[in-house]
Amino acid sequence: MKCLLIAMLVVMTTSSFTAREVGSRHPLSNLTVADVDSVCAIVRRDSRFPMTARFVSVAVQPPDKRSFIAARNAMTLPRLVVAVVYDPRPRQTYEVYVDLRTRDVAEFRMVEKVQPMVMLDEYDSVSAIVRASPRFDEAMKRRGIVDPSTVAIDAWATGIPTTSFPQRLFRAICYMKNGDQNDYDRPVEGVLVLVDMTNRRIVEFVDRPLTVVPRATPTPDERRRGSKRATLGRLDITQPSIPFTVNDGEVVWQNWKFRYVMNPRTGLELHDVRWLHDGTARSVAHQIYLSEMVVPYGDTSSLWYWRNAFDVGEYGVGMLSSPLERGAEVPGNAALFPAAFVTSDGEGYATPDVVGIYERDGGILWKHRDALTGSNQARRGRELVVMHIATVGNYDYALQYVFGLDGSVRVEVGLTGVMLAKGTTDTVYSGNSAEQKFAHLVAPNVLAPTHQHFFSFRMDLDIDDTSNVFSEVDVWAPSARDENPHGNAMMMDDYDFRYEREARRSMDASRARVWKIASADSVNAIGIPTAYLLIPGANAVPYMMTANPVRKRAGFIEHHVWVTRQHDAERYAAGDYPNQSTGGDGLPAYVRDNESIYRKDIVLWYTMGVTHVARPEEWPIMPTTTVGFKLLPAGFFDANPALDLAPTVKKSKRK
Repeated sequence: MKCLLIAMLVVMTTSSFTAREVGSRHPLSNLTVADVDSVCAIVRRDSRFPMTARFVSVAVQPPDKRSFIAARNAMTLPRLVVAVVYDPRPRQTYEVYVDLRTRDVAEFRMVEKVQPMVMLDEYDSVSAIVRASPRFDEAMKRRGIVDPSTVAIDAWATGIPTTSFPQRLFRAICYMKNGDQNDYDRPVEGVLVLVDMTNRRIVEFVDRPLTVVPRATPTPDERRRGSKRATLGRLDITQPSIPFTVNDGEVVWQNWKFRYVMNPRTGLELHDVRWLHDGTARSVAHQIYLSEMVVPYGDTSSLWYWRNAFDVGEYGVGMLSSPLERGAEVPGNAALFPAAFVTSDGEGYATPDVVGIYERDGGILWKHRDALTGSNQARRGRELVVMHIATVGNYDYALQYVFGLDGSVRVEVGLTGVMLAKGTTDTVYSGNSAEQKFAHLVAPNVLAPTHQHFFSFRMDLDIDDTSNVFSEVDVWAPSARDENPHGNAMMMDDYDFRYEREARRSMDASRARVWKIASADSVNAIGIPTAYLLIPGANAVPYMMTANPVRKRAGFIEHHVWVTRQHDAERYAAGDYPNQSTGGDGLPAYVRDNESIYRKDIVLWYTMGVTHVARPEEWPIMPTTTVGFKLLPAGFFDANPALDLAPTVKKSKRK
């Protein structure tokens, strides 16, 4: 209870601000509902604001990097917020930049020929348009569904752009409702609707031959009633005091200091990441965040080939963040923080408990027992976890940044939720089934098509400074007899890259390949440039053909690693507005000018992928699959940075 009260106090003292304090906060301070309301009011007062326009998002706009680094006092910088506004009839998008310190519009910019993210109320609008069609009722009756209100309608971005229509388009697919439980386990196959939201009409209604609507799967509660599994014993995770501080978004834990920002599009971002070393705050990263995702599906049928999702740029993983619950998604010692977003009508609202911060056990940090004397030296590790979970339709994605006492940072994404299901007449596995070539049977009448998930992280690493060098580190065995006379040689190559295009790299397990970002000027005590390594984890390559429209739109998946010259405006791996884009935006465009990256301020982009071949054990709700990578110090310190850690247990005398 004491830990819970402390956690509540942390939330209250860092998320409540008076109107007078709104403009006097740090330029990276998270927005409050009052901030969002103020921004919307300021935007509406501007004479350039169309009266029919709607708000897509309101987000913290980080200061330009040079000004932020040069400022001795960040409070002197503008506190900028960007509102993305969409006027549906002329299909016009605007970016409006507001300074909350002066309460003025700093810039009002029109963005030509783009479609912004899906707005939350458009999900309901698409459903209403489809339900109003007599063809919808007829299609449901043909499937034996007497009451159409028992059908859930799921709105998607178009997936494959329909170039013959310049309007704002959505696709709608159907599922049987299941009370307040899973609506995604009973697909109503064969119905696909293309909706023109500009004119609020149906463009195309496809009703293909009937298939079976799967039976409802037992809910977790129903399965538990008949289970003989022993109940888990009580496991309380408490701490007598909070081991970290959070002050208006700035987190300090052990030697780590950073800011977190909740962005409606990209979700949880890290800013100004530093290691506190002998009284000096050494720079590690300016920004780290999930820049884009794409989830392509491999079913070739006419009602499925278009299915893919750019979850960041089309839907917004920040806006779709779900509240965390202690004892479920996070342990009992977690401190939870809210986030503020905007409705399309321009009203601020708060989603509670979307950011979780907690300390957890980190296993054995280091250890050595002297075989001769029996002396044992060991330390138990701790980790700080900063996380949020986005529920994007059927899938739930848990993003975690994990800070270590050894100077490491792990970035992990946990995939859980419900696989996208396809209805079928098949009830048992068949190696000869045409449908089961591209999907796997996970329950009677339920297929889960093979698909992939790709996550692109943008990491503006500044190792001790903004002047850095990017290199590829390979290990190999020379074949020459003079270099390998006994056949046991292992040599390391460390190759520096000079330009953006040559720094497009891919993994190679045969060479134990990793990548390094090193300071151009700083060295440690033994003359090694201070550096961090990017250690990749499990990964994948795309299976889509190169001419596939989704692959063209997601050009960032062509390589696991890209490096670009730092530019504040280059933020998103698939471009600023991937919704209904035709491709070529984002990273392929950023490297077109092939700028120099040697001893420059650079950005490292890493894409990791998961190829998901479904298993029955993943139905109806998936056990979490975790993928990630690690940033590991390599010469950043003179020795093990955790050697100064005091023992956490007292040795007791043997009786």
